[in-house]
Amino acid sequence: MSALPFVNFPLAEIMWEHSAPRWIFVLVAVVALAVLVFSFIKYVPRNLVAPVLILIRIAFFLLLGWALLLPLRKEASSELVKPRFVVALDSSASMSMSPTSSIPTRWSIAQDVLKMSWKQMIAAQCDIDVYPFAETLGEKREIAKLDKLVPDGQSTRLHSALAQALERYQGQPLAGMLLLSDGLDTRETTDEWVGMKWPCPVYSVRLEPEGIWEREVDVAVESVETPARVIVGWNSKLTAVVAGQGTKGETLHVQLFRNGELLKDEPTKIPAEGGSREVTFQLENKDMGSFTYTVSVPVLKGETITNNNTYSVSAQVVDAKNRVLYIEDVPRWESKYLSRVLRSNPAYTPLVFLRGPDGKFLTFGSRGDTTLHFTDEQLAQFKMVILGDLDVPILTDARAAQMVKYVEGGGSLILLGGAKAWGDSGWQTGPMAKMLPIKKSAGGPPNEGHYVVTLTEEGKAHPVFQTKDGSLDELPAVLSLFPGAKPTPGATVLANADGPDGKTPLIVLQRYGQGKIVVLMTDSLWRWQLEPGKDKSYGLFWNQLLAWLAPQEDKGGPFNLDLYASEDRVYLGDSMSLNARVGTSAAVPPQAEVKVEVEEPGGRKIPFTMQRRTIPTTTGQPVLGYGMDFEPKVPGLYKAVAKASIEGKPVESQPYSFFVKPFTPETNPKPARSDLMQAIARASQGRFCEKTDINQVLSALTFKAEQTERVVYHSLWNNPWILGLIVLLLSIEWMVRRLRNMA
Repeated sequence: MSALPFVNFPLAEIMWEHSAPRWIFVLVAVVALAVLVFSFIKYVPRNLVAPVLILIRIAFFLLLGWALLLPLRKEASSELVKPRFVVALDSSASMSMSPTSSIPTRWSIAQDVLKMSWKQMIAAQCDIDVYPFAETLGEKREIAKLDKLVPDGQSTRLHSALAQALERYQGQPLAGMLLLSDGLDTRETTDEWVGMKWPCPVYSVRLEPEGIWEREVDVAVESVETPARVIVGWNSKLTAVVAGQGTKGETLHVQLFRNGELLKDEPTKIPAEGGSREVTFQLENKDMGSFTYTVSVPVLKGETITNNNTYSVSAQVVDAKNRVLYIEDVPRWESKYLSRVLRSNPAYTPLVFLRGPDGKFLTFGSRGDTTLHFTDEQLAQFKMVILGDLDVPILTDARAAQMVKYVEGGGSLILLGGAKAWGDSGWQTGPMAKMLPIKKSAGGPPNEGHYVVTLTEEGKAHPVFQTKDGSLDELPAVLSLFPGAKPTPGATVLANADGPDGKTPLIVLQRYGQGKIVVLMTDSLWRWQLEPGKDKSYGLFWNQLLAWLAPQEDKGGPFNLDLYASEDRVYLGDSMSLNARVGTSAAVPPQAEVKVEVEEPGGRKIPFTMQRRTIPTTTGQPVLGYGMDFEPKVPGLYKAVAKASIEGKPVESQPYSFFVKPFTPETNPKPARSDLMQAIARASQGRFCEKTDINQVLSALTFKAEQTERVVYHSLWNNPWILGLIVLLLSIEWMVRRLRNMA
């Protein structure tokens, strides 16, 4: 980080690091001096050597006392730190385009902006950092050398590049950003990311005149999204984004085919000036199996590019074995992190109900015909139910009684901590009180503090806290405890917390009827996810708790194979990675020879052998698995299946499908997204400028350097001179005594 010269000289201050009271050192020094004087008067002969020995011994004690006080010198100085100004330059292929041969390319306009005099004005106040970007964010460059770059990137990951650039400057003073891009973000289905929190204003420039492109007639299905795996009997949604230009407002009939048969036909209109529309289809998944859905729009009169009028996806309708129902009051931190754990675990299918601000419940996940009436038929679909910060009035007595019946019949129930759940109208006051593993006095708010968590002997031996190295002994602390809870005679306490009133039950469980029930007496368990060095405790606890609560299946092998790709959207010519992960209850997955068979759109099947390597997961954490690089040669829908033989048993993944679009928009002549650049500038409190105005706008910006204090500590005792002098004095005294034959 560059800094301006110091604005004042360092100020020195002597400090002491000793922890014992200073009067103890004074007392010890007085006693030592008294003993020294007494010893010399009584035992040392009266000659010329005696004063020398006394002086040596006094000097030794003074130096030793100085060292024991642990002195250090604190030097504090202030400096002015210049903020950073970032320039992000789009180097993708679309930047070399121009509406006509008489108009400069977008790349030329961007280079002209970089040569303007605003650089001198900004550099006087800020440090300018320049980054080119296309598929990824490039390395920092000198602004004078950017004219040697060639815009040849195959895609523009605009959102990802900006996020990476801003992440590099977290904790540093960031004054602003100049974004030079045409906004053709070919890897984002929507522009919702523009509304993210921007740490600095973003300034952008119009790179071509507005409305000058000749709008040829063209319609395309840009993307299709639907869940890759759906539970049989549940409804799901398929959303297609249809874009076009030159349609003259003509009604388009968007058709949906399932396995080649026409399923639905939805009309839509594209504005005459061009744009995009979302078309949504509701799917009824009545039968299990693999289904290919194709969205198609008709070819319009005069349309020349027709290979982007269809888009196919594949969905697997399965009968999930471990469905989890999670019902929560208004969203909170616990629901945020717990929902992530549930969705990232492929062994479970979660359905989350969250209570909205109007009191109505919203669903996340494929709900099918599931409601909150809690009928026997509906609850029978779920192996586990998690109730969040609710109370009896919100859930109602009828639903609470139905939950008791659910647990008695073999279901598993988890009750999270919350001010409502354990308040005056909490679970201990309604029909569920009789099956709780704790007896709780009157409710109230939780105690807040820093409470150490310890496992009981039962907790150390329980499968929930077992790891490959033994039990999970060291758990992060919690910041809240609901007091007044005592375990029932049949309950098992897995973990306690050291609360204000001593050890308080934190995680308690018991069997009730044919089922199991677990209660958490805190609403801050989510903080485990943020604990440095122990952040894996949260996910490990929940995944192993769910595994213990899930009923044991009699069918199915000990291993499963999960196949997925590194990219959600693939264009012809792109390289992608197919990854496979072996799922097992063992701590370390066994090695295996994994093969994958890729079926091309024409039906040709190509076998590949996957290599053992580190692969990313849906949660972003790298794991050891299998992978291969694949470059599709033809556009269309691909299907892949991974197969392996593990410990002599054949294992096969569910089919994985991906659609390869015929060409990337980076090479398709298209107007610049000035609307996107304007949205970014507006959301970040920046400004979208014409080329003729950008130099004046940037030159008029003023920035203030931040004054920071630099503190340096110098030890005044732990150095060779002090320690060497102490040893030297002892050596001299010993030599004098030896030469004089003194004891």
